[in-house]
Amino acid sequence: MDLFLTQGHSLILVLMFIESFNKKRCERFGVGSLVSRKNSRKTKDVLASSGAGIAEVLGGFANERRLQLLAMMMEGPMEFDELQNASGLSKTAVANHLKRLLRTGVVRRLERGTYVLSEDGLNILSAIGSAYSVTQRRRQHEAAKTARLYSRDPTPKEGREMDEFEVKNKAKWEPAYTSYVGTVTGILKSLGIKTEMPDVGGYTGYAFLVNVAKSATCASAPTCHTAFKLFAKAVETSFGWKIEFNWDNESGSYPSGDSPTPDDLKRAKAYFELMKSTLARTNRPIGLWGLVVPEYFIMNGYKGNHYLVSTMRECHNKPEEPLKYDSLQAPGGFSEIIFEKETKPLKLERRDKQALQRAVRVAEGRYAMDGYVQGPKAFDTWAQQLKEGQENVLLYHGNSYVGACTHEGLEWAAQFLKGLSKRYNEQSQGDTLHSASKEYSKAAACMKEFAELFPFAFEGDFPEAKREKGAKLLKSAKPHVESALTHMKEALKTWT
Repeated sequence: MDLFLTQGHSLILVLMFIESFNKKRCERFGVGSLVSRKNSRKTKDVLASSGAGIAEVLGGFANERRLQLLAMMMEGPMEFDELQNASGLSKTAVANHLKRLLRTGVVRRLERGTYVLSEDGLNILSAIGSAYSVTQRRRQHEAAKTARLYSRDPTPKEGREMDEFEVKNKAKWEPAYTSYVGTVTGILKSLGIKTEMPDVGGYTGYAFLVNVAKSATCASAPTCHTAFKLFAKAVETSFGWKIEFNWDNESGSYPSGDSPTPDDLKRAKAYFELMKSTLARTNRPIGLWGLVVPEYFIMNGYKGNHYLVSTMRECHNKPEEPLKYDSLQAPGGFSEIIFEKETKPLKLERRDKQALQRAVRVAEGRYAMDGYVQGPKAFDTWAQQLKEGQENVLLYHGNSYVGACTHEGLEWAAQFLKGLSKRYNEQSQGDTLHSASKEYSKAAACMKEFAELFPFAFEGDFPEAKREKGAKLLKSAKPHVESALTHMKEALKTWT
């Protein structure tokens, strides 16, 4: 029997998988099945006639190490050496796993030594990941509810509020425009990890991200990318904490309009209850999405219907107010950064080399979403928008915010690479890392001037002369980032 699934059969398998975990959800919300009866009949026919072939394909996914390799290939084409270094497997093990995946058709060889997910492989992997994530979140929520039910004191002491909880070691949000880095750094410090934002930005790769929207420079750019899973894995291997990063767009954005609807409030309340149970389960701060911009903040506890938080307000000497459950501003969906458990980080040199590999991939722009441009070419798109775009408040806000994030990231990149160059100053990669750091410093100087030209604000002056000058600064930053990227690649080639 043929062990390969055709594209049609593979898509039917995906539909079958989606139908299985969405059926109850559809019934619960009073909507029909996402898969037609016709497709269900086709699925049954395929199962009956091609069981061995389907089992062979699914067997390719039924291995933790192969799933690790497949997850890395979701980031884009990967070279054999990258897969081996990032997975920690031997050459023989990687070769055997790839051979199995190639045979089932879920992976393709682009050229000698370079591998990529096939379209069918990506579809099936995405369906499996989505189903597992939804199932796990539901199980965690139900387990936490049960634990609270049986551990609750039925006779509360005087003055004690039943619906109140704070983690043992509260985290303080670190001042950063790139709020993911500020949030993760603050939580790591609360867990006893000695680190600063250039380290977190450098080891995750976030410091090397340059990202802008194609149509207009809006404030969404610093967080509209596909690298969050990469960053989460980097926290595990570099700092020793396994992160569960979720982005739940299944339930829709919140709020859906200018004012919350009853459905918005219902979603917000359900999410608040989920985060309460998660916090009680881990007893560690959680990074949440939903501040105005919108951005990440830290949840340290809850009281009544409010999140107890640490946000950017502390950095501006403003009192930190609890956030009511329905006050989140989360377009695109809810998101959280959950520190699940402590792990063992990689040894320092391997950790550093992997960080540089991530930095190159991010700096090249491999994690762009539809409608966005990443890497050095983003500066050209940005400059063109600045010169040709219409003068309005949104455009100013976007330019000022993306400018602040980009300047900050380039500064972190320069500091991180400088630290690496000092650590390996007697090895072959030391000089090239130092050169890369200098180039990022020059690019950061251009963006510092840009940020001073358009200081962060929701409104501001945006005359043509300022925009013209800003476009020139962006053009000036680009060659320094390109040069730094060349030096980083050379450092990897000569790394001993």
